[in-house]
Amino acid sequence: MQRRDLTYELVTSIAQQYSSRFEFQKGDKAAYNKALKEGWIDLYTWFTTPVRTSNDRMSKVHVVYAYLDEVNKVAYIGRTINIRRRHSQHNRLSSKYGTYDIVKKYFMSIGMVDHLPEPIVIEEGLTLIESQEKEDFYVNEYRRNGWQILNTGKTGANISSVGSYIIKWTYESCKALALTCKSRKEFGRRSSAAYALAREKGWIDEWLPVSPNYTKAEYSWTKEMCVEIAKKYTSLPEFTKQESRAYTAARRNGWLKDFHWLKRGKRENITEDEIRHIAKKYDYVSDFKRDYPYHYNRARRMGLLKELDFTPKKPITWNYERCYAEASKYSCLADFHKACPAAYRMCQMKGWVDKWFLNAPDYQKSDYLRLKELCLEKSKKYTTLKEFAGKESKFYYAAKRNGWLVDMLWLKNTRITKDDVFQKAQNCMYASDFKRNYPSYYNFARTTGILKYLGFKPKDTRKWTYEACRAESSKFSCQIEFRKACPIAYNVSLRNGWINDWLPKTIIIRTDEELLNEAKNFKTINELRKKNDSFYCLLLKRGLLERTGLQYLRKQWNDEKVKEEAALYKTRNEFLKGSNGAYRYAKKHDMLDELFPKQ
Repeated sequence: MQRRDLTYELVTSIAQQYSSRFEFQKGDKAAYNKALKEGWIDLYTWFTTPVRTSNDRMSKVHVVYAYLDEVNKVAYIGRTINIRRRHSQHNRLSSKYGTYDIVKKYFMSIGMVDHLPEPIVIEEGLTLIESQEKEDFYVNEYRRNGWQILNTGKTGANISSVGSYIIKWTYESCKALALTCKSRKEFGRRSSAAYALAREKGWIDEWLPVSPNYTKAEYSWTKEMCVEIAKKYTSLPEFTKQESRAYTAARRNGWLKDFHWLKRGKRENITEDEIRHIAKKYDYVSDFKRDYPYHYNRARRMGLLKELDFTPKKPITWNYERCYAEASKYSCLADFHKACPAAYRMCQMKGWVDKWFLNAPDYQKSDYLRLKELCLEKSKKYTTLKEFAGKESKFYYAAKRNGWLVDMLWLKNTRITKDDVFQKAQNCMYASDFKRNYPSYYNFARTTGILKYLGFKPKDTRKWTYEACRAESSKFSCQIEFRKACPIAYNVSLRNGWINDWLPKTIIIRTDEELLNEAKNFKTINELRKKNDSFYCLLLKRGLLERTGLQYLRKQWNDEKVKEEAALYKTRNEFLKGSNGAYRYAKKHDMLDELFPKQ
């Protein structure tokens, strides 16, 4: 496929085929990006921005729809203005959580994994209020007839969710509410959203101006002011809700304990004897907190938790064996979940319940297993790992995160082969070195299961004490051999200062004549630095670099030499890596398009 030369005329002619920026971006993304980068997009005045008409509550564009499972008598009732888009949203995997909504989860649990049934349009051509009323009507109607309703949100006129269709608070609606309030405080209490918008836009100063005599000292809370306000109320929750600033000042200064007329709630009558009596039934404080949360909080505030004789609970790591031992005590999932929720959550996350409770009366496939089956099913449509990752990125990353790519043997990795992995592995002694130096090859070996066949040495886990390091160093004649053969023992010996006792460091003093004779093996300083940089630094430190007679190789590039050099490479990237100087010359003189024309 030849690459287009996206000039201004070509991009403009393409853009004239569309009426909005969105259609232009969707129809020809390359041309759109070019226009956006060059700033041409602002010159296309024929692009129209869709006018938002969402505040028209009387538009008859609303639809009430339903998903029905007539066999099990399960229903979901909803409302929308675009039935196809809403159906796609129900059928889509959430990119944030990696799960589906309640409608998709239910139909997956009964075997409809690939797609949802088509929604049934119950009524259409309704206004906003009519659609909310009809949604509430059908939810209650199906519930009265014995159907199970999947809806979790509240329904009804001015109650049902409208999503982003309605901009609820405008200048007019905020003003209408603000004029019915006597103060800013009442305005904020009646609608925090409208109050926040009015403050942000500066409208509130027009409707509810602040007193000109207002000073900060006027609102500096004293104990007498808090007491006077608190006496208007009989309970602490009411005082907190109605007078939040006075409550905050009283709590911050520790005055609440003196407000004895404020009732703390129904659970305030719990006595110390009652707490001690109930706490004797439990061995662990977590069980006491779970079954009697109010008594636990009261004991914590009174400082009684340390006096109660609870057994310290050791944290348990729920591995496969412990979860299996715990799960074998129960015959159904409900009992297992109720008795040991921590182990149950781990089993659900790892998918172990699908093995152990397959024949249980209340068994249902876990989300883990459903997602795995879905990933495997989606991956069978493709032949390469790259194609699967590009077309089904969500399922690819879910499979990668959970280690399911190993089971997808039909997917080929077009970039890395097994021969490449074995060739790279020969350069490393340990698996950790292979992972550090060749991470992509290591991941390929791990996902395909060939990591254990690469012949890496097991990691040295010995404890290197003084005697062990000394015994190991006795096998070598110098520190260099010791460092290469056993780097861990060498580092431990070096860090503790033991190595000089066993293998004194040999210092070789080389004369100037020896260094100059060795420098004759190199033709230029460039070659010397590239092949033996430490020797170059030694010559520079001794001041012998000029006596070697070596010169820098500075190639003078011109158009003919650059063309000859570029002919040795196929792509610009290879040219850049192979001959950086020639590449910079070509780029500076605008020769790259001539040497490597865009296809």
